[in-house]
Amino acid sequence: MKKIIYIYVLILVSNPIFAQEEQIESLTQKNIAEARKRLSNAYSPIQPKQIDTVFKEIEVPPVKKKKNPYQVHTLSGKDQHSGGYGAIIFKGSEFKEMPILILAIRGAWVVNRSLGIGLEIDGLLPVSKYEDIDPEGINSSYLIGGYGGFLLEPILWSNTVVHLTFPVTAGAGWMGYIEDWENNSYYYNGDIYDDDIFWYIEPGVNLEVNVARFFRINLGVSKRFTQDLVLINTPSDAFDNINYSVTLKFGGF
Repeated sequence: MKKIIYIYVLILVSNPIFAQEEQIESLTQKNIAEARKRLSNAYSPIQPKQIDTVFKEIEVPPVKKKKNPYQVHTLSGKDQHSGGYGAIIFKGSEFKEMPILILAIRGAWVVNRSLGIGLEIDGLLPVSKYEDIDPEGINSSYLIGGYGGFLLEPILWSNTVVHLTFPVTAGAGWMGYIEDWENNSYYYNGDIYDDDIFWYIEPGVNLEVNVARFFRINLGVSKRFTQDLVLINTPSDAFDNINYSVTLKFGGF
Protein backbone atom coordinates (compact mmCIF):
# COMPACT_ATOMS: atom_id res chain seq x y z
CA MET A 1 0.00 0.00 0.00
CA LYS A 2 2.77 2.39 0.89
CA LYS A 3 4.50 1.64 -2.40
CA ILE A 4 1.36 2.49 -4.37
CA ILE A 5 0.94 5.80 -2.51
CA TYR A 6 4.62 6.65 -3.09
CA ILE A 7 4.36 5.96 -6.81
CA TYR A 8 1.16 8.05 -7.06
CA VAL A 9 2.82 11.06 -5.34
CA LEU A 10 5.85 10.76 -7.59
CA ILE A 11 3.65 10.85 -10.68
CA LEU A 12 1.81 13.95 -9.44
CA VAL A 13 5.07 15.80 -8.77
CA SER A 14 6.86 14.86 -12.01
CA ASN A 15 3.94 15.63 -14.33
CA PRO A 16 4.07 19.48 -14.01
CA ILE A 17 7.88 19.41 -14.29
CA PHE A 18 7.73 17.57 -17.62
CA ALA A 19 5.00 19.91 -18.81
CA GLN A 20 7.11 22.95 -17.94
CA GLU A 21 10.12 21.53 -19.79
CA GLU A 22 7.98 20.97 -22.89
CA GLN A 23 6.70 24.56 -22.69
CA ILE A 24 10.26 25.95 -22.38
CA GLU A 25 11.37 23.84 -25.33
CA SER A 26 8.48 25.12 -27.47
CA LEU A 27 9.27 28.75 -26.59
CA THR A 28 12.92 28.23 -27.45
CA GLN A 29 12.03 26.78 -30.85
CA LYS A 30 9.70 29.75 -31.49
CA ASN A 31 12.43 32.30 -30.63
CA ILE A 32 14.90 30.53 -32.90
CA ALA A 33 12.41 30.65 -35.78
CA GLU A 34 11.82 34.37 -35.30
CA ALA A 35 15.55 35.05 -35.16
CA ARG A 36 16.07 33.14 -38.41
CA LYS A 37 13.29 35.12 -40.07
CA ARG A 38 14.83 38.44 -39.03
CA LEU A 39 18.26 37.43 -40.26
CA SER A 40 16.88 36.31 -43.61
CA ASN A 41 15.05 39.65 -43.99
CA ALA A 42 18.17 41.60 -43.03
CA TYR A 43 20.33 39.91 -45.65
CA SER A 44 17.72 39.67 -48.39
CA PRO A 45 18.29 41.78 -51.58
CA ILE A 46 17.15 45.41 -51.16
CA GLN A 47 15.12 47.01 -53.90
CA PRO A 48 16.23 50.44 -55.32
CA LYS A 49 13.03 52.08 -54.11
CA GLN A 50 13.72 50.82 -50.61
CA ILE A 51 17.25 52.28 -50.78
CA ASP A 52 15.89 55.70 -51.83
CA THR A 53 13.41 55.62 -48.97
CA VAL A 54 16.12 54.75 -46.47
CA PHE A 55 18.39 57.57 -47.61
CA LYS A 56 15.55 60.08 -47.52
CA GLU A 57 14.75 59.18 -43.97
CA ILE A 58 18.39 59.38 -42.84
CA GLU A 59 19.48 62.94 -41.97
CA VAL A 60 23.22 63.42 -41.79
CA PRO A 61 24.04 66.26 -39.41
CA PRO A 62 26.37 68.91 -40.93
CA VAL A 63 29.95 68.77 -39.80
CA LYS A 64 30.96 72.05 -38.25
CA LYS A 65 34.52 73.11 -38.86
CA LYS A 66 36.25 74.55 -35.89
CA LYS A 67 37.62 78.02 -36.55
CA ASN A 68 41.23 78.57 -35.76
CA PRO A 69 41.46 81.87 -33.85
CA TYR A 70 45.11 82.18 -34.86
CA GLN A 71 44.52 81.73 -38.62
CA VAL A 72 45.52 84.72 -40.77
CA HIS A 73 42.81 85.73 -43.30
CA THR A 74 43.91 87.22 -46.64
CA LEU A 75 42.32 88.58 -49.83
CA SER A 76 43.62 85.62 -51.85
CA GLY A 77 42.72 82.76 -49.50
CA LYS A 78 41.39 79.40 -50.69
CA ASP A 79 37.81 80.43 -49.89
CA GLN A 80 38.04 83.70 -51.85
CA HIS A 81 37.06 84.37 -55.48
CA SER A 82 39.60 86.07 -57.71
CA GLY A 83 39.20 87.64 -61.16
CA GLY A 84 40.54 90.44 -63.31
CA TYR A 85 39.89 92.66 -66.30
CA GLY A 86 41.40 95.10 -68.76
CA ALA A 87 39.47 98.18 -69.87
CA ILE A 88 39.42 100.97 -72.43
CA ILE A 89 37.91 104.25 -71.21
CA PHE A 90 36.73 107.24 -73.22
CA LYS A 91 36.37 110.46 -71.24
CA GLY A 92 35.05 113.90 -72.04
CA SER A 93 35.86 116.97 -69.94
CA GLU A 94 36.78 120.68 -70.10
CA PHE A 95 39.94 122.75 -69.82
CA LYS A 96 39.80 126.55 -69.87
CA GLU A 97 36.20 126.36 -71.10
CA MET A 98 37.26 124.21 -74.06
CA PRO A 99 36.17 120.56 -74.51
CA ILE A 100 38.91 117.96 -74.22
CA LEU A 101 39.01 114.22 -74.93
CA ILE A 102 40.88 111.69 -72.82
CA LEU A 103 41.69 108.07 -73.71
CA ALA A 104 42.54 105.77 -70.81
CA ILE A 105 43.50 102.15 -70.22
CA ARG A 106 43.01 100.24 -66.98
CA GLY A 107 43.96 96.88 -65.53
CA ALA A 108 42.60 95.52 -62.28
CA TRP A 109 42.51 92.46 -60.08
CA VAL A 110 38.97 91.79 -58.77
CA VAL A 111 38.68 90.27 -55.28
CA ASN A 112 35.46 88.46 -54.31
CA ARG A 113 33.59 90.38 -57.04
CA SER A 114 33.50 93.33 -54.64
CA LEU A 115 36.81 95.20 -54.97
CA GLY A 116 39.04 96.06 -57.93
CA ILE A 117 42.71 96.85 -57.33
CA GLY A 118 44.92 98.02 -60.18
CA LEU A 119 46.39 100.81 -62.30
CA GLU A 120 45.02 103.38 -64.74
CA ILE A 121 46.80 105.54 -67.32
CA ASP A 122 45.08 108.50 -69.03
CA GLY A 123 46.26 110.46 -72.07
CA LEU A 124 44.94 113.74 -73.47
CA LEU A 125 44.17 113.70 -77.18
CA PRO A 126 45.56 116.85 -78.88
CA VAL A 127 42.27 118.22 -80.13
CA SER A 128 41.87 121.42 -78.07
CA LYS A 129 43.48 124.53 -79.58
CA TYR A 130 44.34 127.70 -77.58
CA GLU A 131 45.27 131.12 -78.96
CA ASP A 132 46.50 132.84 -75.79
CA ILE A 133 49.54 130.74 -74.86
CA ASP A 134 52.25 131.88 -77.32
CA PRO A 135 54.20 134.67 -75.56
CA GLU A 136 54.55 136.49 -78.88
CA GLY A 137 50.85 136.12 -79.59
CA ILE A 138 51.50 134.70 -83.07
CA ASN A 139 50.94 130.97 -83.03
CA SER A 140 48.18 128.85 -81.53
CA SER A 141 48.92 125.82 -79.36
CA TYR A 142 47.49 122.45 -78.37
CA LEU A 143 47.09 121.02 -74.89
CA ILE A 144 48.94 117.72 -74.38
CA GLY A 145 49.66 115.55 -71.39
CA GLY A 146 48.89 112.46 -69.43
CA TYR A 147 48.43 111.18 -65.92
CA GLY A 148 47.97 107.90 -64.10
CA GLY A 149 48.15 106.10 -60.82
CA PHE A 150 46.73 103.57 -58.42
CA LEU A 151 43.11 102.36 -58.68
CA LEU A 152 40.64 101.20 -56.03
CA GLU A 153 37.15 100.25 -57.26
CA PRO A 154 34.51 99.09 -54.76
CA ILE A 155 31.75 97.11 -56.54
CA LEU A 156 28.16 96.61 -55.38
CA TRP A 157 25.91 93.71 -56.55
CA SER A 158 28.43 92.54 -59.17
CA ASN A 159 26.38 89.45 -60.15
CA THR A 160 23.24 91.42 -61.04
CA VAL A 161 22.75 92.62 -64.61
CA VAL A 162 22.91 96.28 -63.60
CA HIS A 163 25.08 97.33 -60.67
CA LEU A 164 27.30 100.13 -59.36
CA THR A 165 31.04 100.67 -59.09
CA PHE A 166 32.92 103.47 -57.32
CA PRO A 167 36.40 103.84 -58.87
CA VAL A 168 38.98 106.11 -57.24
CA THR A 169 42.32 106.80 -58.94
CA ALA A 170 45.22 108.79 -57.54
CA GLY A 171 48.71 109.56 -58.78
CA ALA A 172 50.70 112.10 -60.79
CA GLY A 173 50.72 113.56 -64.28
CA TRP A 174 52.35 115.91 -66.77
CA MET A 175 50.69 118.59 -68.88
CA GLY A 176 51.86 121.28 -71.29
CA TYR A 177 51.19 123.42 -74.36
CA ILE A 178 52.82 122.53 -77.66
CA GLU A 179 53.07 124.70 -80.74
CA ASP A 180 50.38 124.13 -83.35
CA TRP A 181 51.93 122.04 -86.15
CA GLU A 182 49.49 123.55 -88.66
CA ASN A 183 50.73 127.14 -88.16
CA ASN A 184 53.66 127.10 -90.55
CA SER A 185 55.37 123.83 -91.41
CA TYR A 186 58.60 125.62 -92.48
CA TYR A 187 59.15 127.27 -89.11
CA TYR A 188 57.58 124.57 -86.98
CA ASN A 189 59.94 123.36 -84.25
CA GLY A 190 57.50 121.52 -82.03
CA ASP A 191 58.20 123.96 -79.23
CA ILE A 192 56.59 123.35 -75.84
CA TYR A 193 55.57 126.75 -74.58
CA ASP A 194 55.03 125.63 -71.02
CA ASP A 195 54.61 122.40 -69.03
CA ASP A 196 54.32 121.22 -65.46
CA ILE A 197 53.98 118.13 -63.25
CA PHE A 198 51.00 117.77 -60.92
CA TRP A 199 49.29 115.44 -58.43
CA TYR A 200 45.71 114.34 -58.71
CA ILE A 201 42.89 112.26 -57.23
CA GLU A 202 39.74 111.33 -59.16
CA PRO A 203 36.74 109.68 -57.45
CA GLY A 204 33.74 108.60 -59.50
CA VAL A 205 30.61 106.49 -59.78
CA ASN A 206 29.65 104.14 -62.65
CA LEU A 207 26.44 102.43 -63.70
CA GLU A 208 27.60 99.08 -65.08
CA VAL A 209 25.84 96.44 -67.22
CA ASN A 210 26.85 92.77 -67.55
CA VAL A 211 26.63 92.21 -71.30
CA ALA A 212 28.35 88.80 -71.24
CA ARG A 213 30.42 86.74 -68.84
CA PHE A 214 33.61 88.26 -70.23
CA PHE A 215 32.35 91.75 -71.21
CA ARG A 216 30.87 94.66 -69.27
CA ILE A 217 30.11 98.26 -70.18
CA ASN A 218 29.48 101.22 -67.93
CA LEU A 219 28.60 104.89 -68.00
CA GLY A 220 30.24 107.04 -65.37
CA VAL A 221 30.83 110.44 -63.86
CA SER A 222 33.97 111.47 -61.99
CA LYS A 223 35.51 114.60 -60.53
CA ARG A 224 39.21 115.32 -60.82
CA PHE A 225 41.13 117.31 -58.18
CA THR A 226 44.68 118.48 -58.94
CA GLN A 227 47.52 120.09 -57.03
CA ASP A 228 50.66 121.99 -58.08
CA LEU A 229 49.56 122.53 -61.69
CA VAL A 230 50.98 125.87 -62.84
CA LEU A 231 50.86 126.82 -66.55
CA ILE A 232 51.14 130.11 -68.40
CA ASN A 233 47.83 132.00 -68.75
CA THR A 234 46.05 129.09 -67.06
CA PRO A 235 44.14 129.02 -63.74
CA SER A 236 45.57 126.57 -61.21
CA ASP A 237 42.23 124.72 -61.06
CA ALA A 238 41.67 124.57 -64.83
CA PHE A 239 41.96 120.77 -64.81
CA ASP A 240 39.69 120.31 -61.75
CA ASN A 241 36.60 119.42 -63.75
CA ILE A 242 33.90 116.77 -64.10
CA ASN A 243 34.49 113.87 -66.49
CA TYR A 244 31.86 111.87 -68.36
CA SER A 245 33.04 108.43 -69.37
CA VAL A 246 32.23 105.21 -71.24
CA THR A 247 34.18 102.14 -70.13
CA LEU A 248 34.54 98.82 -71.95
CA LYS A 249 35.71 95.98 -69.67
CA PHE A 250 37.03 92.62 -70.84
CA GLY A 251 38.05 89.79 -68.54
CA GLY A 252 36.98 87.22 -65.98
CA PHE A 253 34.82 88.71 -63.29
